[in-house]
Amino acid sequence: MKRKINQVGTGTLTISLPSKWVEECELKKGSELEITQEGRKLLLSPEEVKKEVKNICFEIKDKPWRWARKFLYSGYKQGYDEITFRFSKPEMIEDISKELNNLIGMEIVSHKMNSCIIKNVASPLKESFNDLINKAFLVTIAMGEDILKSLKVGKTSTLNLIRKQEETQNKLTLAGVRLLHEYNFSLVKDPQITYMVVSLLEAIGDDLKYICNFYQDKTIKLTPRIELLFSKFIDLLKNNYYLYNRFDVEKHLQIAEEKYELINFYEGKSLPGEPSALVAYLQGAMVKLYDIERELFYRDIHQSPGVGLNPDCK
Repeated sequence: MKRKINQVGTGTLTISLPSKWVEECELKKGSELEITQEGRKLLLSPEEVKKEVKNICFEIKDKPWRWARKFLYSGYKQGYDEITFRFSKPEMIEDISKELNNLIGMEIVSHKMNSCIIKNVASPLKESFNDLINKAFLVTIAMGEDILKSLKVGKTSTLNLIRKQEETQNKLTLAGVRLLHEYNFSLVKDPQITYMVVSLLEAIGDDLKYICNFYQDKTIKLTPRIELLFSKFIDLLKNNYYLYNRFDVEKHLQIAEEKYELINFYEGKSLPGEPSALVAYLQGAMVKLYDIERELFYRDIHQSPGVGLNPDCK
């Protein structure tokens, strides 16, 4: 069945509804319809569409917890509402229960000696997606600034507390990825790019966590060169947060120029007397940030008339 699109006024597009469907649903002027977007499709219903409940069962048997943890996070990120675990080691229920603190909305609702059922009892609203990702950016920025401040004054004993911010960042990014899956990647215009950005941001949080783990209670002296590198990392992180929310061609150009300047200056290695592990983690995180900037550029460039694209070019 096809329908032509009509224009009403200057900016409103409409289509007519099939008369038979209108009669069957007893619709009239003023009736409300529930509209659900699934990718490039729109689903119209006179009643609210109930989301299909997704469930999955994992047979862990006698595999170690690290193995089971992969399945738990995979099920959560892919949007499953009910996850059943079957295992041979009764103590695994304690590991699962502890790990659920990182998974927003998931609770154990039933468990026996060798199995448990986890259900989604309070999933984040789809309208909160961008808020989750923006908060993840802000937490990551705060974590980077706190680490630099602690290293500059030599208070590495505080790194264990700073590390806990990564747990918050993890919750936010994982919930964001779950929402993308839960709503069939229809929440944003370029879901693949957004998925990449969120995944890279989560990995940057891991890099900062590793810095905290490595230098906890250790003596470290920052050289001016490494302090500058860390500051550049934080600036780049802030710029990506800015670009996530708006297109700015000048900001993209600035990042591109600084990228090659930093590559030429640091040449991917530390000098004698510099903390080599810190340099390695920072450079790894900065590579991910450059990847985020590139993906955001791809996401936005075609949405900005007159910038980089000219429809009259042949």
